[in-house]
Amino acid sequence: MATDEQISFNGSFGNVLPNRQLTLSGIMTVKNAVALGYPFLEAILHVLPIVDEFLIGDGGSTDKTVYYINRLKEMFPKVSLYETMWAKSAHWESFDEAVDFLISKTSGRWIFELHSDEFWHEKDIFKLLEIVKRADSEGYNSLRHPCVSYAWTTKDSYVYRNVRVLRKVPELSSHWGGDDFQVGSCRSPREGYTSHNVPPELNIDIELMHMSRAFLKHRASQDKANVGFIGTGSEERKRSYEDSRQREEHWSRAKPPKKGDVLSCLPALMKGLSQELEYKVRGDILFDKQKLSELTGLNYD
Repeated sequence: MATDEQISFNGSFGNVLPNRQLTLSGIMTVKNAVALGYPFLEAILHVLPIVDEFLIGDGGSTDKTVYYINRLKEMFPKVSLYETMWAKSAHWESFDEAVDFLISKTSGRWIFELHSDEFWHEKDIFKLLEIVKRADSEGYNSLRHPCVSYAWTTKDSYVYRNVRVLRKVPELSSHWGGDDFQVGSCRSPREGYTSHNVPPELNIDIELMHMSRAFLKHRASQDKANVGFIGTGSEERKRSYEDSRQREEHWSRAKPPKKGDVLSCLPALMKGLSQELEYKVRGDILFDKQKLSELTGLNYD
């Protein structure tokens, strides 16, 4: 059996999907992503060129989230939408149930689980595909990678290593709001912010970019939704909401960063939102394959 290993990848790949038998399924669960300021469409579009299908579970949105998902479906037949109604839960159990449902519907041999504020950079996406192919052939069941928080002008120094890409093994289940995967239903606690997932794991150096706090005017509403609905038992979330509530007036007066200060390393579709304080769906770009390709360098046909 393969052992854990750190690898780097220095090769280069074009944007034409190589011939392969390996099948990949992307999954994401959302609820009111537009109103709460989660750039879920951009997140999906950065990974869509390499997956064979992308399954989205909507937890009962009352904003325009489903409308935009349906527009995405019209443009990309590989996108599917499921209703995965959320109920109040103490530690994201309802979110986990939605992820587990999507896993059960996937047809791929490997799964890309993506949160609505996480990005694989377009320059890395085909490198990642080749690593998955290697992991599959050598008997690994998951990729452990760095997950780093980004803002428009800064990168967090703390590196959280987790798993979002994994083989669809029997009895695979989501835990702690999609931040941890285990085999079987045992809900063993994770240690701090290090999740222990589906061994054997292959350690890689490609970053997953986390941009949960990108839009200042959505921060308080995001924290309120978390602590009031799917993370009701989290003292950390409660403190975060109290802090964001107290700072909401300050954020309302905030200004976008100077364009020259915006990090050049951000994903292409996110950089175009750097001057926005609220998330805006750019229909003229996101639903135009030619413009998408021009921005990302990826092939959307």
